[in-house]
Parts: sequence; structure tokens; C-alpha cells
Amino acid sequence: MTKARRPRGERAPLHPSVGAPPEEAGIRIHAFDARARGALDALTAAYDAHAAALLIVPPPGVPLDVLAERTAGAAAFAGRARALARALLRYAIDPAPGTSAPLDAARTAVEDELRSLLGPRRARRASLSFAAPDAEVLAVIAELLREIGLEELDLSAHLGQNADGAPVIISQPAPAATAHVWLLGRLFERIELLAAMDPLLALEREASRWWFERWSGPRRHEVERFSHTVREQEWTFVDRDAIALDAPAATALCDQPFFAELPPRQQRLARALRQSFASLFVVRDTRPDAVTLENLVDGGEHVIHEHNQPVNYRPGFLALGRLIPFGGGRHLRSPGMLFLQPRGPSTGPLLADGLRRARSDMARAILVESVIATLVSGTRTPRMLKPAATRREARLRLQELADAMDAAGLRKATAPDDVPDDLRAASAKPTALYMYPVDEVVGGWAAALSAQSGTASRDSAARQPRGRPSRRTR
Repeated sequence: MTKARRPRGERAPLHPSVGAPPEEAGIRIHAFDARARGALDALTAAYDAHAAALLIVPPPGVPLDVLAERTAGAAAFAGRARALARALLRYAIDPAPGTSAPLDAARTAVEDELRSLLGPRRARRASLSFAAPDAEVLAVIAELLREIGLEELDLSAHLGQNADGAPVIISQPAPAATAHVWLLGRLFERIELLAAMDPLLALEREASRWWFERWSGPRRHEVERFSHTVREQEWTFVDRDAIALDAPAATALCDQPFFAELPPRQQRLARALRQSFASLFVVRDTRPDAVTLENLVDGGEHVIHEHNQPVNYRPGFLALGRLIPFGGGRHLRSPGMLFLQPRGPSTGPLLADGLRRARSDMARAILVESVIATLVSGTRTPRMLKPAATRREARLRLQELADAMDAAGLRKATAPDDVPDDLRAASAKPTALYMYPVDEVVGGWAAALSAQSGTASRDSAARQPRGRPSRRTR
């Protein structure tokens, strides 16, 4: 739980004493009365109890509420909890008489669920106070409230506390386009869950993260770490065809039976991501309502909505990252986009020429990441990175990968004459030979795991086989 802060998060914090906020920014502080406080306590207790009772352990990058939506035995609770969070937010920002009845009804439904799960006595003991809450559970509720504000109210709402430790909501208006950008993280959390639910997809996700890291430079501070995480998720889920899905995960998400249950703005984002693209741009014009970028690699100008106001870059700056079509002739820019002042007028054209001359089967997002690594830290890519922490872990990952691909029906018997010489030489005696249809990412990861574990021949350990190129080569 953090002290009360500005809704934009990346900028200066609001003092915990919660003085008068600047009216021009539209920031408002909403204190909780007893009714709102009780609803927050009920919501906190219910999430904490469900996590413990159902042994729900979210995978990395997936918050508890997103996992609960797709977990048997918790999905109904997740719906009731979301209804309570919605009613709580609406009541907190406008405690009019018409908003209290929905809040009371939603709280009763969640408390009934809690009593059903734990029994009356344990349910009473599970009631938590805001003064000493479970930090992880409160973080989940804070993100849920923020998501609801962005999805339904054109409002960025942050759960915080004042100088006395009492809960407050700090809100600021968020235009629809800005709200969509800030919801991208929640959408990726849902795609992370989709990947974690399948053994092969989970391993592909690990391989893709390792592969992207090879083309990245070190991150020096939180802003660089955040933008790098966004770009890696975009490459992994939007650009790369997953072997288990035969399509990018973001595309496959749109075909899932539960896709219609996702919040509407995240549905729109998921569809738009299929037409998104990464490239090198130059800023041509900046206005309060729009920014114009020129694509230096493919040509053409794009008008974008800038979600971080005021604009802190100028015409002539280079921009490396992804644009997402939003309709009406405008694009959203990814929060992973990086803006740099070029060393001279020839920097942009030279970089664009290099990107055009690069391997045709290399994804544009990987090439852009390599340029970022070079410009920001002088890092030469691709870097040689161990794919596992230990040799034993490398062996386990190799076995898990083989088992997952076998379970997916991807193993194919191979005649000895069709096996590459270095792999045939690595075999001490004749044995059954199989091959798997892997792309460059998984093939490279498997080769690196094999080299680290000591199971590869010297020749194969010295290089990383490419496998088949990914079909998507943006």
C-alpha cells in the first residue's frame, strides 16, 4: 500500500497529507466514510480468504483477481468482488443516496460468499482492517479499482491513504484514448495467464523472454525497466507465432470462448494489437491534442494520441516502439516507446536504412530493440546469455520441453540420414531419433539449454541453430 499519489504514477507524488490538489489537473481526493470503509474491509477479507482457502497461487505477472476469473471455484466470487469494487468506486467518488444501496447489496453478496467459504466464526475473524491489511491483497484491489475507473468511468482512480492512514481514492479524468493505453498492462496480465495455463505455452513464454533479452541492453532505472517489459510482452504476445497456438497469443485470445467476458476496452485493445506495428519514427509535430510521427523505415505519417501530458519531447526526436490503431485516423503509442534526441540529422536515416537492410525473417520488434540497446547503452547484440540458473535446471527445462511437445503431438520420428551431422555425432550409439517443429526462438533456447546442461556436442554448443523462422516478420 502506497501513500496517496498522483494517478499518473510515473510523475511527482502527491504529499501524503493530501493538501488541496491542483484544480487544473482535475485531481480530486475522495475520503472514505464508514460505509465505504466497511466495504473495503469486506473486499480485502474475501480476497485474502479465497487465496488461502483455494490455494490460488498466481503465476508471475498475473494478479490474484485475474487468476480468480479463470479458476474453478473462484470465478463466481471474482464476479461478486468486481461488482463490489465497482459499487465502492462509484460511491467513493460520489456518495449520493442512489449509490449507497448498490454498495450495500454488493457488500452483502461478498460477505455471504465469505461465510459460505469459511463458516460464520472464521468469516468474522477474517475481517481485516485498513490499518494493517495484507499488502499484496490491497495491491490487487487497488489495481481492480483502477481498471474499473479506466474501463467504465474515464477516470484514473488510485487507492491510497491520507496522513492519518485512512483510505482515500485519488482520481483524475482520463480521456478514452488515454484510458485504453493505461489498460494495456491489464490486458497483458490476462494474456500472461493464457500462456501460463498450457505447459508448452508456458515454456515458450520463458524461451521468448530469454530471446528478447539477448537483443536488449541493461536497464538503469525503473522507467527503462518498465518500458522494456512492455516491449518484451508486445513482441512475445503480439508478434511471435506461438507453436502451441499456431498464432500469436494476443490473436488467439480473441478466439477464446471467454473473450466476450473481458472488459470491453480490453477487447478493443486486443483486436487493435493485431494491426499494431513497431518501427523507427521521427517526431514531426507536437500539439496539445495530437502528435505527428513519420515512419522512417516504411514511410508515411501517423497522428498519435499522447497519453503522457505535457509532451516532453520535441520535433526532430526519434521514437522507437509500437503504434496501435485506434480509429478515426489516429494511433495510440505504446507506453514502451522510447524517445531519443538524435546526435545529428543523419542519425535517423542511417538507422532506418540499417533496419531495411536487416534479415527479412527477423521480427521488426527485435530489430528495434537491438537499436535501442545500441543507442542507450552501447550494447552489442545478440548477447550470449545462459537460459537457466544452473546446469540441473537446464536439464529439467529440456525434459519439460520435450514432454510438453510430446503431449501436444509435435514429435516426429526422423530417419538418421535427415539428422544434421553435429547432432548425429553427439549420439554415443544408435538410438531412436525425433525432431520437433520449432521456430528460431524455441530452437535457440533449446540449443542453449543443451549447451548449458552439457548434453550438446561441441559444434552444436558453439552455435545456436535457427530452426524455422517465425511466420510473422513485421
